[in-house]
Amino acid sequence: MSVSTRERAVIRSIQDSVNQHGWPPSQREIAAACGLSSPASTNATLRLLEAKGLIRMIPGAPRALAITESGMAALTEEV
Repeated sequence: MSVSTRERAVIRSIQDSVNQHGWPPSQREIAAACGLSSPASTNATLRLLEAKGLIRMIPGAPRALAITESGMAALTEEV
């Protein structure tokens, strides 16, 4: 599965936040960390990652993000 640089940066942002703080970042924090220009682009990227099976999102819970095994594998594959 092909993962773009932006998608990999978003997954890495989630992983870094969980490692540093114990919880996933907010969408605003993801946007700031990855240089995304708007909440809509952040949300669209998260939904795409979920559709690809790289993360899981829980509706109605803004910080409820989890990286799947496929998502962790995507972090280590070469660009």
